[in-house]
Amino acid sequence: MILGGDPLWYDSSKAPPISHAAFLPSSEDTDGLSLIDTSLRSAVWAAHRVEAPKTQRRVAELVVSEIERNAIEFDLSHELICDQDELDKLFGEPIAHCLATYINRSDYDSKKEAKKKMKSWAKTVASKIANENISEVQPLPSIHHCYRPPHFKFGSRRKALLEKVIRLQLLTFRAIKGLKRPFSNG
Repeated sequence: MILGGDPLWYDSSKAPPISHAAFLPSSEDTDGLSLIDTSLRSAVWAAHRVEAPKTQRRVAELVVSEIERNAIEFDLSHELICDQDELDKLFGEPIAHCLATYINRSDYDSKKEAKKKMKSWAKTVASKIANENISEVQPLPSIHHCYRPPHFKFGSRRKALLEKVIRLQLLTFRAIKGLKRPFSNG
């Protein structure tokens, strides 16, 4: 998993190099803190936000089991749910955007105990991130940047379906071009 963050939260000379504030809910995180699955979205695209297209960000790699373990440690629900963001809607399944629903602005603002737990969780998560787990500032994505990471592979069932769709598209293309008729009149 990686988390997009404001470049102002990063200082390579500090330990940890990323402020715990990067892991606290912003005013937009009403339903949970956004996380991106890097096995499904490249770093360039993971750092991109449709709502702030000109902002460049760094990304920090996090291990899902560590995030969940820390949530349990601070008596927070540890559910991560898949939730389409604008890029998932544009590029389709599989969905890369997830929400840590237990880190949300509503509880942070209204429940003193929840706010305390979220701050402790954020400090613990930030403390486990080393400089080598934080990327350089990512460029703004363009048509030349692949959306899926180079190591991405569809699951076997999904891959078979995709290959079938590609074959159907190829047959349709050939039929339109008159190279091969997929159906006979006979």
